[in-house]
Amino acid sequence: MNLLRQQAVRQIKTLFRSIPEIRRINDDQVNFDEKLYSLTRIESIRHKESAMPLGRFIISLPQCQAASLIDGDLEFNKNTNIRALPIEQTDQQAVLDKDGGLRVPVNLSTFLTTTFNDLIKIFHSKLYYDQKRYQWYFDDWRKIPKWTEITDKSFIERKTKKCVVEFSSPNIAKPLHAGHLRSTLLGQFIANIHERFGHSVYRLNYLGDWGTQYGRLAIGFLKFGSYEELNKHPLMHLLDIYVLANKDESLHEDAMKYFAKMETGDKEALNLWKKFREMSIDNLKQMYQLFDIQFDEYQSESQFSKQSKEIIDKLWQLDYCKQRNDGVLETIIPSKYNSLPRDACIVIQKSDGTTLYITRDIAALKSRLETMSIEKILYVVDSSQTEHFRNLLTISKAMQIDQLQNWDLDDFYVPFGRMINFQTRKGKFHLLSDVFDDAKERAKEGLDRFLIRKEGIDHEKVSEVIGKAFLILNDFSRPRRTDYTFSWHEISSKDGIAFLLLYCHARLCSLEKQVKMPIDWSANVNLLTDRQEHILIQQLSTFQDVLFDAYRSYEPTKIVHYLVRLVKSINRALARLYVKDEELELAKARLLLYHMCRLSLKEGLELLGIEALTRI
Repeated sequence: MNLLRQQAVRQIKTLFRSIPEIRRINDDQVNFDEKLYSLTRIESIRHKESAMPLGRFIISLPQCQAASLIDGDLEFNKNTNIRALPIEQTDQQAVLDKDGGLRVPVNLSTFLTTTFNDLIKIFHSKLYYDQKRYQWYFDDWRKIPKWTEITDKSFIERKTKKCVVEFSSPNIAKPLHAGHLRSTLLGQFIANIHERFGHSVYRLNYLGDWGTQYGRLAIGFLKFGSYEELNKHPLMHLLDIYVLANKDESLHEDAMKYFAKMETGDKEALNLWKKFREMSIDNLKQMYQLFDIQFDEYQSESQFSKQSKEIIDKLWQLDYCKQRNDGVLETIIPSKYNSLPRDACIVIQKSDGTTLYITRDIAALKSRLETMSIEKILYVVDSSQTEHFRNLLTISKAMQIDQLQNWDLDDFYVPFGRMINFQTRKGKFHLLSDVFDDAKERAKEGLDRFLIRKEGIDHEKVSEVIGKAFLILNDFSRPRRTDYTFSWHEISSKDGIAFLLLYCHARLCSLEKQVKMPIDWSANVNLLTDRQEHILIQQLSTFQDVLFDAYRSYEPTKIVHYLVRLVKSINRALARLYVKDEELELAKARLLLYHMCRLSLKEGLELLGIEALTRI
């Protein structure tokens, strides 16, 4: 692939120089070749009318990215909102296609020998991506496109500093419910993909165990609770009490007073809080185990109660605080620290002197930056909290926390949409364990209906994996910022995405077992002459680009869509391109191709948090 892209760079530069408006392109332009090389992608021809002049495969370059390489502006096409190069398709090697992108045709024999051999090196060595390939990249997923350079220093920081991913983050004394599913799954994916790209990832769960809401629960327990029921069914009993306490408005004043006692160190109140916290963490660990998730640390708001008082004192010293007539304390942060063009006015302390979530969050962030060697920190929290995290960054910058001065909101906050209308067969529910059990039950029914029972297969385990895969893929099959209505329709369908992907992987495993032939990494690639084989090679060649795009945009949907396309191509190939009973050398080449397809499929599934089944 390196050779193909290097050739494309030369051809595109020649095309640029042929256009009067952009003749300033020259070999001395800083990092031009490296940037252009990083942007190029190999793809197959999609339009029949383009197949004749361009050939079977092309190197593509989106026009907006091409324009970003050029010193000086191009003519702006207001109708299409795309930067337009003032040329038509010609007989040159590099051309401007109808969709506005630059295209370079690829010779078929060159494509096979260079691309497939490069893939062999990648898969055989298990070095799944080329660092130089992503030395430069174009952040087209951000609101303001910009070039980013990955340097040797940044690679060292990946290994020596921690990438902290804070996700899930439920309140204590309540079981995990469906609303925590998206943060939990997305956070695990972001942690996985960062590990995949060489980061030292630290999975952090920040528990809500402080504040007036907890005070309401504690007062509710003292009024409605039973230690006997607490020991039998701890979180279910506390959930029932939480519901009762929130219906009783007369408890609000008592809850505020109870929380004030906690902040002053009342032993009796803190002992009850400690008991609830320990029970909650034990239950949470059991729930996370269902999705094979383990956290490096459980932190909580309570740890930063004292430091939050110090945050308020610091803001007073900086002359950013103002006390209202009702006793509430506000901080006024100048607009130069705010991502919005106005001063920020944020409440940081209640009238009774107790702290708020925002001050404890600032204290937690400051503490982490001071006590851990952190490369970056990512908060995976739903989009309704955008204003909170904007305030968190604004106040932190105003307090002159050095590491945050050049950060934007997108650099540490990963928002996502909400899941709505989530129901089981028994109606609305709260417990994530109910979600998991229902998915497993539906998957089992689907397997019973569509599959012949095979000996030696743990059908309970298969149902569990498919059910879990459905929950993950149903969420990840759409952009993370999208709100969506949950549906159980596909769980029992043989054509559902979860079954499609897992069955294909199991089928490829079965193929490798049946042919009883070792994988030959030196197989003759030139024997792969069928168009469907070439399409598979092209799709495999884009795998590392797809992973990189998912990594930098925090979008698992990019991997899901890629895997679906790959599996459909694999199934078309398996239907008529056999390994068994074929001539030996062709069988070796074809088996190697299918083996690399399986490795890509397995890698993608595991990054999404799905176990790749070997038998179904």
